[in-house]
Amino acid sequence: MTLVKFYAVVRGSKAAKLLFIALLALLLWGVLRSTPPQQYFDNSDKVLHLLAFGGVAFVGRLALLMMRGVIYWPLCLAFSVGLELIQGVLWTSRQFSLFDAASNFAGVIMAAVAYLVVKRIVGFESGKRYSGKRS
Repeated sequence: MTLVKFYAVVRGSKAAKLLFIALLALLLWGVLRSTPPQQYFDNSDKVLHLLAFGGVAFVGRLALLMMRGVIYWPLCLAFSVGLELIQGVLWTSRQFSLFDAASNFAGVIMAAVAYLVVKRIVGFESGKRYSGKRS
């Protein structure tokens, strides 16, 4: 299956929405649980934050095409920092970390760039010209 066909099948589909809900639930569980994750190596939690928020934001964009990109991406960025703030308020065993918030933020930025690259590649492969209007 080519990237064009895969993108056409997945974007806005029920499968994308279900995957987004599952990933979001897993992310919320991981960030809002009372105990911090195990450290596999120095700053491994930062890598997990980057990948988790990037993955959820990317899949969420595929699932929520009805929302304009100029609304979706800022909401994701606010959510990424807001969750880190909430975590510190909910649990005395956890605290706000600027570096975790930065990793969350960077994950969302990474997802936005990846989404735009995929969208541009798909546009070129399908013979459509990329207008850049809706992200």
